Amino acid sequence: MLDNILPLTKLTPGVAFEIDPSLAIAGLRGMPRRLLLIGQVADTASIETGKVIGISTKAAADDRLGMGSMLHSMWQAAADNAIMGLPIDVIALHDDATAAAATGSVQFTGIATHAGTISLYVGGVSIRVGAAKGATASDIATAISADIANLPELPVNATVSGDTVNLTCNWKGETGNSIDIRLNYYYDDELPKGISATINPMTGGSLNPDLTPAIEAIKNYRATEIVSPYVDSVSMTLIEEELNNRWKPHDMQDGQLIVSMRGSEGEHLAWLADRNELNGHSIHTKADMTNPWETAAMAGAAIESRSVIDPVYPYVGARLHGYRPALPAEDLEETEHNNLLTDGGSYLTSNNNEGFLGRMVTNRTETNNGAEDASVRNLNWVKAMSYWRWFCVIEWLVKVHEKGFKIAKYVTEPIPGQRIITEEFVEEFQLRNYDKFMDAGIFQHRDFYKENLLIELDGTHGKVKIQEQPVLITQHYQTETKSQYRAGDVGRI
Repeated sequence: MLDNILPLTKLTPGVAFEIDPSLAIAGLRGMPRRLLLIGQVADTASIETGKVIGISTKAAADDRLGMGSMLHSMWQAAADNAIMGLPIDVIALHDDATAAAATGSVQFTGIATHAGTISLYVGGVSIRVGAAKGATASDIATAISADIANLPELPVNATVSGDTVNLTCNWKGETGNSIDIRLNYYYDDELPKGISATINPMTGGSLNPDLTPAIEAIKNYRATEIVSPYVDSVSMTLIEEELNNRWKPHDMQDGQLIVSMRGSEGEHLAWLADRNELNGHSIHTKADMTNPWETAAMAGAAIESRSVIDPVYPYVGARLHGYRPALPAEDLEETEHNNLLTDGGSYLTSNNNEGFLGRMVTNRTETNNGAEDASVRNLNWVKAMSYWRWFCVIEWLVKVHEKGFKIAKYVTEPIPGQRIITEEFVEEFQLRNYDKFMDAGIFQHRDFYKENLLIELDGTHGKVKIQEQPVLITQHYQTETKSQYRAGDVGRI
């Protein structure tokens, strides 16, 4: 029995032609994915603060975010690592009025007895100044300060005081303390003979902005990967609570948060001890050059770019374009990497001065009552199940809820054309969804899924209840081979 497009009460002649798009997409729906960057801009930036705004081009980023701002560098880092078509949104914040900016300095001494090159690196950006024979420390400091002024993308501004270059972060807050300052990164970098230098690291930055405006801005908005530069406990707690609520079945606007921090193994493990969120993952480094907020933006873009194609595809080995890793002798060791993974932290690997994602895990390591829990350790599993939930919700909304169905618990063969939900209907509907995920290489073992699929129709309350056990395809991380060789003689032993 087909539906009546024209009501039976309409008796006058006419023609009706209804277009219904609900069956247009027969295959796998692609879940919309968005990357959200939260960070600071200068008070003079043209962008409105505390609002989600899409930035698609470098020209727009330069104009609206302001070169040299934290958020501008995050956008550039993300754009350099994002697959084409991945939307990048931002939420701009201003400095807290009572915050302080981080400061540091580089002091030179001596006179160059031979011509050479000064190779200074600020946040991974190279500043190279030639020093002629006889150049004084003051000459070098003046030249470096001038070069910094000509690099608007740097996160610092400089003033010169005799033989010293004084650096001040372009924004206020704790994050500025993480700006790396160093001389001589590459093997052939060296100071001209007769010149020496003393680096005073960036310090003194205090009080990150309040994240409450950013939390308010994402109401009724969903980003699948959120990059935050703030790792202090207050900021982390605010955004973790928001994302935890979004994972609950009544909200379903879930997304994952990524942050990055630099420090020793002990500092990382102490920070991780206070984290236990399945929607949070963190990158931990020791002596790299790239600013942590840029590292997080790179990693977030790389992760989400792979998830667009396949959420269960391993993230290991994804290159972070523009990342400047630690020197091999200064980097975290494999044992430290393993300890981080055990406690819910992720790491990067490096080769030939390039950085790559290691194994990516969530910050969740135990149940709420303190028992060890590895059920959501792998970020891929959370991404895959987030996709499955979204897909099933959309399929039910588009193909069932918008149509107007009845529920019949005892009808086994409804009249053809009747929109009646039966247990058989629900089973077929779920199996069709499951088959699409099997074809995409996300799920496996259809027979197991079907055997453990429980369906209950609650006609009194108009509910369909489903309990299921999808079987994820997992990731390959290790290979073991045992080789028993024989030397010369293959006779019986």
